[in-house]
Amino acid sequence: MQLVLLNMADHRLRSQFGAGAGVGAGAAAGTPITAGILFGAQVGQRVEIFNSSEMALAIGPDGSVLVDEAFVRQQKDLSECAGANPS
Repeated sequence: MQLVLLNMADHRLRSQFGAGAGVGAGAAAGTPITAGILFGAQVGQRVEIFNSSEMALAIGPDGSVLVDEAFVRQQKDLSECAGANPS
């Protein structure tokens, strides 16, 4: 869980000081924005978070949110290779 908190804090600071691309409200259509993704498991009401990563998004011309699914799959695979996800 500490790694997840560090990842979130690092992303927030990079975004706040301009290292993130297009972060914030009012990003123009097609401008990349960044969000986060958590990798974990849920059994009943118990949730265990194994890892986290930034997740590139973009706003399409029609205002829809576009997710880079290949990037998400790559991050999931890397998380599993590192042994972060025991399943």
